[in-house]
Amino acid sequence: MTTIALLASSKISSQSIMRCYDWATEISRQEVVVSSGFSSQLERDVLHFLLKGTCRIQMVLARAPYKKLPKEYEAYIESGRMEVISVCNTPRQTRDSALARNRYIANKAEVVVFVSLHKESSLYAIYEELLSKNKKIEIL
Repeated sequence: MTTIALLASSKISSQSIMRCYDWATEISRQEVVVSSGFSSQLERDVLHFLLKGTCRIQMVLARAPYKKLPKEYEAYIESGRMEVISVCNTPRQTRDSALARNRYIANKAEVVVFVSLHKESSLYAIYEELLSKNKKIEIL
């Protein structure tokens, strides 16, 4: 099963938001795993669309694991459709832990989808690293 990383910049145009919602609606019905931090508002919106479909979901935390899983995810996790993993043990997400999480997600995926990528974004360095590795990249 193909794993698709979703990484969203903090500055996003309204056109990119609409493309991202359309993408999420379409991808939610496919046999793929969508991996993301689902921490920004846009990523949480995408998660909402994905949960309505049938695709698998991997939520990667940039902080210590949940002590108790949020109730809204329990059924998805129990069914095996969703997994929650953590890549660090800091009590709260930091800029450095978010960058480490984003690199982890991008390197593990076969396809990396960026939402509204621009040179000032912290994601741009990851984009350049992936280009040098010939990773399949899409920009919404």
